[in-house]
Amino acid sequence: MTIQLELPNEQVERLNEIARARKRDVNQVLADAITDWLDAEAKRQHGWDILRELSKGLGESEPPHDAARNHDKYLYGKP
Repeated sequence: MTIQLELPNEQVERLNEIARARKRDVNQVLADAITDWLDAEAKRQHGWDILRELSKGLGESEPPHDAARNHDKYLYGKP
């Protein structure tokens, strides 16, 4: 697939510098950057999915009024 992208001259110059330093083509540098970004986004989305799953049911009932004082009892079953 071909994607056309317009970038400011400063970014194009910087990409060319990075590509030369790494002895790679600008397209390869961009493809690596996009792959890294997509991987990071997938991890971030997975984290949000976990948080959504863990938060299901929150706020649907009244918490005990002594939760601050007796949190060990409620969390760990300790008196």
